Amino acid sequence: MADKDNQQEHDVELRIEEDRTRLLVCGLGLLAFVFATLFAAVCAYALADVTGNIALLLVVVVAITAVWFISKRMGRLLGKYAAHIGVCDFGASELTIYEKADVTKAVVVPYKQIKGYSIVRQGSSLRLLLWGEWVTHPAGYEYVGITRPFMKDTLDDLEGQIEECMARHHVKKHK
Repeated sequence: MADKDNQQEHDVELRIEEDRTRLLVCGLGLLAFVFATLFAAVCAYALADVTGNIALLLVVVVAITAVWFISKRMGRLLGKYAAHIGVCDFGASELTIYEKADVTKAVVVPYKQIKGYSIVRQGSSLRLLLWGEWVTHPAGYEYVGITRPFMKDTLDDLEGQIEECMARHHVKKHK
């Protein structure tokens, strides 16, 4: 198993890393928000018990539902931070996209199956859009977000490196 991991390390032409500061700051911010929402739910429940106002129980239900969804997002961010998982790897013959913190659930696409790509720069992020028959999203393209608010100065070089790598593998730029 170690040989396979070592071989994959040598086959990677370009590795796009996450902005680890963003992962940590957003993850801890969401953790604080989860605690604040849980505190609000407990307070609403106690107030509903004291006043007899049943409408406050709706606040509890909405708060618990919000905690569920916020916790899922927080888990993804902190999981990617702890596992040191990047955004994607441009290998010698395929592109590997890491959508989740689990490396085994990565999307692996051979360059031959990518019909075209486009890079959209928007503030402190690059949006890599990929077209091909393998895409299952109803929009018709796969979206890979490269968000780097704490590493904005690296985006220009990164955009050039992505374009060079795609050109090397004969993937055309989509217009």
